[in-house]
Amino acid sequence: DTAAHFYEENINLKCSGVGILKNDEQYYNHLQINHYVKNCNCEQFFKNILDDQSIAEFSGLVFVKEGAHGVDSTQSNKTLLLSDKARVLSRPQLKIDADDVQCAHGSTIGQLNPEEVFYITSRGLSLKEAKALLVYGFAEEIIININDEELKTLFKKNIKETLKKINI
Repeated sequence: DTAAHFYEENINLKCSGVGILKNDEQYYNHLQINHYVKNCNCEQFFKNILDDQSIAEFSGLVFVKEGAHGVDSTQSNKTLLLSDKARVLSRPQLKIDADDVQCAHGSTIGQLNPEEVFYITSRGLSLKEAKALLVYGFAEEIIININDEELKTLFKKNIKETLKKINI
């Protein structure tokens, strides 16, 4: 569980993450973002890749208190299902009690596009390599926003190693 409370004006927060789950692993991401003052920005962007019988849950609430005008807060959760047995629950939520704010939330859940897989395999990659490339590309949208190059390299390596261990 994570909570962020904005008590001072002109504060910016970006929080993001990517999870890769296999077997019967479970991941629960509960967020609450509370905007008590004006002119604050918060961007939340989370992705999950689920294989086997894994389960992920995203439950996020953005609250904007009355009088907290000028707030810009977004919340996005995207999940890629690699198995028919994997399950995801996604509940992005907004509670806005102020005017003059920009708040958005969304959730997508899907599988690999067979046409994209076919296109990549027609260029010489194996089926497993094509799927791994597409799954890595899905996760990379989070990775490219990491500013610390050492940390970014570590994440790339970790994700590539994890993808070798899942059934794609």
